[in-house]
Amino acid sequence: MPPYLQRRLKHQVKGSNNWLKLQEKIARLHEKVSNTRRDWHFKLAHYLCDIADNIFVEDINFVSWSRGIVRKQSLDSGIGSFINEILPFVVWKRGK
Repeated sequence: MPPYLQRRLKHQVKGSNNWLKLQEKIARLHEKVSNTRRDWHFKLAHYLCDIADNIFVEDINFVSWSRGIVRKQSLDSGIGSFINEILPFVVWKRGK
């Protein structure tokens, strides 16, 4: 996400047409990042199902991770949604 868009947004009058256009552009970029991350998570889940018969995941406290040294990396990677939603779905879909 380019920070210059956020900086440009703060100089716009809230609710103006240029502010709305910039908001839409920022939203599209956020959506693209989200879709890219979700696609990578699904590809990783399928790869793990291909190479392993059994998949075990440690019960991790993500709240403590979000306060630790790796907070930015752990929150940005979306590891919680991968472990709690995507991986179980792919494993269930494949019947493993």
